[in-house]
This record gives sequence, structure tokens and C-alpha cells, in this order.
Amino acid sequence: MQSITEIQQLDKMKTPLSLIDHTGGGYEEAAVYYVETLSECNLKCVMCGFGNREIFQRETGKMSLGLFKQIVDEIARRSPHALVAPYHHCEPLLHTELPEMVQVIKNHNLRCEISTNLNYAERLEELLKAEPGSIDISVSGFYQNTYEKNHVGGDIEKVKRNMELLRNLMEKTKCYPQVTVQYHMYIDNLGEDFDLMRKFVENLGFTFSANWSRSICTEMSLKYLREIGNSRYHGETLQWFDDMPKLPKAYNNGIKRMIHLPQDYLQGEWENIQTKECLMNHRIINIRWNGKISLCSWTFDDRSSLGDYLTTPIERLWEERQKSPICHECLKNNYVFYTNYFDMDHIDEIARGRVSPEIASDRRFFAPKKQSD
Repeated sequence: MQSITEIQQLDKMKTPLSLIDHTGGGYEEAAVYYVETLSECNLKCVMCGFGNREIFQRETGKMSLGLFKQIVDEIARRSPHALVAPYHHCEPLLHTELPEMVQVIKNHNLRCEISTNLNYAERLEELLKAEPGSIDISVSGFYQNTYEKNHVGGDIEKVKRNMELLRNLMEKTKCYPQVTVQYHMYIDNLGEDFDLMRKFVENLGFTFSANWSRSICTEMSLKYLREIGNSRYHGETLQWFDDMPKLPKAYNNGIKRMIHLPQDYLQGEWENIQTKECLMNHRIINIRWNGKISLCSWTFDDRSSLGDYLTTPIERLWEERQKSPICHECLKNNYVFYTNYFDMDHIDEIARGRVSPEIASDRRFFAPKKQSD
């Protein structure tokens, strides 16, 4: 974990972090690529742009296998040690050619990960045979009445059946990706739901991991800070962003159940701290279904997208991020720290004041207990 002093040192660096050699093997464009294979999801999660889509301008579409191959070819050329994730702001299993896309990634000897809500499980066996390195499954409860508050439109019983199916198919195919069930923690799902889901997951032989839920959309989070009077940015803004509707009721209801809030890195020792350098986006590129580059991995609106990945040099991407008012507002409000769980001690300290006393301490940020000898 970086100290505040190290953050200040980063601000003094003149070389763009996107061009720094972090691997020891030469200069590379990025370490992680999220390739949004389709702009579609079967759920409307309250903290996600899809769950509040009515306030955004976002075109729906699906990436062809041909375009995907071109993009991965270029990724391999520019960044041969990258991790490629064929998803982002979408449910990847809805893409009918996902197994073939994973195979394209593996053919280039690139690492591959999948993240899914697992309400849909077509072609799951073919997906396993393509051998993604890891599969993350997001949940937020064991019982339906808890789960559906956050994974709106989802069916937790179907998810559990699909987890069991996944285990059976792993044994059948002898393909064993790292499977992690990510439990999104809210104020009201830390009791029996937490314990039962943890037991269910571990009985399947999967990894159970839990983390504080977050507001994972840049535009909504910055709007939220404005609307509650916590934004400390007063510079240039974009007209379309200013004109976006107020945050929907679903978002405001969801954030009331959260423990980790966008303003948490504007308080306490962080009150007078900020960075002029994005600590993550220099290593992450998000490519949308139409081949365009997102301003960052957390923006959702089409109006925040940049040029085409296949024809846009990394220098232009860096320049656009350097001058974007949205990036300036994000940095001024320390949102980049919030999205990346930058200081877990700080988060735990805040959480202790927000979680009821009867909640066990290991729910503040769950880590698997060490096996006894």
C-alpha cells in the first residue's frame, strides 16, 4: 500500500505512467485490457450504469468475433504480457461467441479472466474448455429477498444452481480455472446471508472473497458528490455532463445501504491530499463493443469515449485524459483512490463506525482464514 508521501512523489514525476517499464521487459502500453464484447446486461444492479441507464446516452451493440480478433492481435503486438478480460459494463456470458473469444486470447498466450453474475450459463462447458485463467462470480446475498435489492432482476437460486453446474463441468472437463465468488457487502447483508453464502461457496471448493460495495460509475459518483455538496472541484466542466438528469431513486436508495462511500477519501487525513496522477488508468485500457476507447474503466456514457483503439496511439489517449474535465473532477475528488480500495486501514476505520457492533470483525474486509495444522 502506498503512503501519502509516495502519492506526492508520483505527482512530481514528469514521465507519463503509461510509458513506464513496470515489467522489466521493456516499455508496454498497458497491463490490463477490458474488452466490452457487448453493451448489454441481464441485470440492473443499483450501483452500475446499466441499473440507471435512463440518465445516460449509451448505444447498444455487440462486438463481432472478427473485430475482437483484430483488437486482440493489436493488444498482443503492443503489450505481449497483458491480461485481457472480455467483459466490462456487461454480462459476458450473453455473448454467443464468448468461448471463441477466450480461445483467441489464449492463442496469443495472454492471460484471460471472466467476471459474471452467473444468472445465465449457456455454453459454460465450451467456455471452460477454452481455459480462461479465472472466473469471478458476483453475489450480494444468499436469500432472494437480500440478493435482489442489489442484483436487481437476478435470481440467486439460479446462480447457486449454476455454481453447482460449474463445479460439475470442471470435474467433467478437467479444466480448473480459479473461481472466486465476490460477495458485495452492504449494511444489510452481513448477517446470515454472508455466513450461508460463504459456507455454500467453500463447500463447492471455490474461493469466497468479500469487499465493500462501491459506486462503480464515474459519472454517477461525481454527480452524487455534487448533489450532496461534497465535491471540491470548481473548474471547467462538460455541458453534457452538467445537463445529465439528477441521480435516480434506485441509486440513492442503494448508496444508503453502502458502507464505503465516494466522499470517504475527502475526509480525515485525506482532506488536504490529492493526486494529479491517475494511479490506475495508466495501466488499464477499456475498449468498448464498437472498438472505441473509454475515457477510463469507470466511465459509462458514450460521450466520454475517445478514438478507435486500432488507430489511436497511446500518446493521444494520455493527452485526452490529461485534459479531460471529467478526469480533473475525478482527481480533485480523490475518486481514483475510492475505486481502488487504496487505503484499507482508512476504509476499515470508517466502516467500524458504520457497521452495527454485533457484526463480526472479519466482515469488515473478509480474508480467508489460514488453515490450522
